[in-house]
Amino acid sequence: MEPRSYTKYFTYSDDDVRWGCYGTTAGFSRVRPHESYPPHPEDHPPRYHRNWEQGRRLREYAVVYITRGCGTLRCSDQMFSLHEGSAFILRPDDYHWYAPDETTGWDEYWVGFRGFHIENLLNSDFFDPDQPVLDVGVHPDLVSAFQDIFGLSRSEKPGYQLQIGALVIRILAELITWKKSADQADMSEQIVEKAKSAFVAHLEASISVDEVARDSGLSPPAFRSLFKNYTGMSPYQYFLHMKINRSKELLEGTDLTVKEIAYQLDFKDPYHFSKLFKSKIGESPSRWRNNVNEYPDSV
Repeated sequence: MEPRSYTKYFTYSDDDVRWGCYGTTAGFSRVRPHESYPPHPEDHPPRYHRNWEQGRRLREYAVVYITRGCGTLRCSDQMFSLHEGSAFILRPDDYHWYAPDETTGWDEYWVGFRGFHIENLLNSDFFDPDQPVLDVGVHPDLVSAFQDIFGLSRSEKPGYQLQIGALVIRILAELITWKKSADQADMSEQIVEKAKSAFVAHLEASISVDEVARDSGLSPPAFRSLFKNYTGMSPYQYFLHMKINRSKELLEGTDLTVKEIAYQLDFKDPYHFSKLFKSKIGESPSRWRNNVNEYPDSV
């Protein structure tokens, strides 16, 4: 049976320090719902014990990665919600505490580290000290990096600290990569939603896909590709679909003629509107209106 926890504190040499990135501690815990936390405080040196009223300070950096459950982090007088896929970075001398929600528990992986390479990385604009939590999702490659550190720490073969240092940098790189992917997804969604709003605003006017693309800051081909990936339809087909739906509302809810509706929705002419309507709905606008009026519950 796989153990539910592992904790290791590392020794390091002058060579490890000169390498610029070395580990200080690593481990994982599987905390069950309503289980006390941390589950094995006796496994940690006194300076790592947490005062839940005042928090604690570390002398090193640390990354904690949550792969199941949810909880809370308090860091520098800010509160952060944690959930499956959250990772957070702790910095030296920052007061903090964190714990799982007692109703869920959690699975956590952590690694502590120091070194001048780490100082350079974590004090660069890659990482925001005011936003320690990175919601990156659960990824096997990230879990594997922690497990590789555990394997090295168990064997303590010559040079193991150098390899742990490389894995720490890999973990930081994975966090940035997945965070950028999440940010890109958010940005893409914003572009698509902005385009949808533009289409809604122009249901009774004309707007070209190229105009919407320019407003989004993308080239027309890139915009078309992004929009279709998100909606399953090209921008033009999506806009046309919205116009047809609006025409159905006008056919059912007003006395406007087909010709008047065609021009109100900025179709080229009534014939063009009727042809498009029939290709999408399967019958002409007039026939559809008659069916709605005659059989309102069947259309």
